[in-house]
Amino acid sequence: MQSQSPRRNMSSRRRKGMGKAPKILLLAAVLVGVVYFFWGGDSGNSPVADAADRPAESIASTDLPTLDSPRTDLIITPPLPDASRDTTPTPRPQIRPIEPLPEPQPARVEPTPEPPAPVEADPEIVRTVKELTEAIPAPKPFTSGADAATLYNRGDELIADGQLIEGRSLLSRLLFAENLKLSAADADAVRQRLAEVNRELLWTRQITDGDTITKPFQNDGKYLSQIGVQHRVPYQLLERINNMDARNLQKDQIIKVIQGPLHARVSKTRFVMDVYAIDAQGMPVFVQSFPVGLGKNTPMGNWEVIKGSKVQNPSWKDELNGDYFASDDPENPIGEYWIAIEGLDDDNRDKRGFGIHGTIEPDSIGKEESRGCIRLLDDDIEMVYYMLTDHSQGSTVQIVP
Repeated sequence: MQSQSPRRNMSSRRRKGMGKAPKILLLAAVLVGVVYFFWGGDSGNSPVADAADRPAESIASTDLPTLDSPRTDLIITPPLPDASRDTTPTPRPQIRPIEPLPEPQPARVEPTPEPPAPVEADPEIVRTVKELTEAIPAPKPFTSGADAATLYNRGDELIADGQLIEGRSLLSRLLFAENLKLSAADADAVRQRLAEVNRELLWTRQITDGDTITKPFQNDGKYLSQIGVQHRVPYQLLERINNMDARNLQKDQIIKVIQGPLHARVSKTRFVMDVYAIDAQGMPVFVQSFPVGLGKNTPMGNWEVIKGSKVQNPSWKDELNGDYFASDDPENPIGEYWIAIEGLDDDNRDKRGFGIHGTIEPDSIGKEESRGCIRLLDDDIEMVYYMLTDHSQGSTVQIVP
């Protein structure tokens, strides 16, 4: 037992001694690698070797890059293309060449079109007061005396200012005044102006507030003929004013009525008939004028339409030779309408057979070719027939020089 103990101790020391050798070798290898890293390779390219041969100030001032002296010996190598990416160059967009502008062509000169022919205004169109006053021509020189000229100019001013009712009243008084003798030209100028005003005030269904001869009327269930009798005018006149058919009148319908009866004045020397109404003050208000034909023996004075004497499509017997004309005879010289009149004055009260009628001789209008009656053209006698009434308190006719 004692003889084996020293041998074990020796093995143990041998193992202990051999354990330090590998550690020393490993440490030596590391030192060699570090030395090689700093001093290996080309010694001319080693910054450490160069630094060892140069002073510290030179190293600090020339070898280390600074912000003021950037490195210029660095070469930046572009990265190699990625084989997985498509390297085909993007095609450039195709730009179409600009086409040259066409040669300028000379301008084509179109012929100047002729202006259209003027269109006459439809008399049925209701015009505003402004349009109406603009349509009335400027007043002509008035030659019938200072008083007449003053009234004429004042009436014209009222109409131009839009006061149509007042202007119409003033010019109507001028036209029918017995003490102011108007020349034929001046009287025609007054008639023309009054006719223009009545186209707005009278001959339209439009109701004008303050009108002195017309007013609105609400039908309470009457026929239009009854309304005409109530206002002392033929119902056909109300049809014309309201542009309506009497058969279409409805209960509670509001229409425009004119207060009658209407009257007429006939001038023998000027061959004209003026129809007028009477306003609330008893003054004449012009309605419409018509050219007439007369006879050399047409008696003057005041006349009245005989009650129940108006006849449409009449027959006639010539008392001089006994010739008879039936109602439908185209040769009937009194035409389609007859209105008998009788004298109211002492010097015409006994005269019979006179009246207002049409004619088959339109060229006789404006002449003294009748046997004493008052002739009118076909359309005019129809209108007068619808204006004058033969009811009680009927229309009067005044025949003046």
